[in-house]
Amino acid sequence: MLGSWKYALLYIGSGLLANALSMAYYNYHMEPTLTVGASGAIYGVYGGFLYVALLQRQFMDDASRKTLYAILMVGLVFSVIVDNINWMAHLGGLVTGFFIYGILIRLTRGR
Repeated sequence: MLGSWKYALLYIGSGLLANALSMAYYNYHMEPTLTVGASGAIYGVYGGFLYVALLQRQFMDDASRKTLYAILMVGLVFSVIVDNINWMAHLGGLVTGFFIYGILIRLTRGR
């Protein structure tokens, strides 16, 4: 749906912003934390899918929408419950991916 360069922008942009939000959160709470991984970027892609599921319903069938909701609910619950998972990066990736996708499709509409 996006094409390769817009998908790359979504993935990399949400990954960078998710990690920046995570660092800001943990630094604010005086908890020095070092994390690694691409999970924030992956949740950014989920954020793009969430945008489609909520605001572009014609591009996603009901079964796929329900599957996405289930994956997100389970993933976010486990992100909070399980120790040593950077839940802030997951949540940050989801939110930033949602907004980056929305911006990308608006800026490149009709091109």
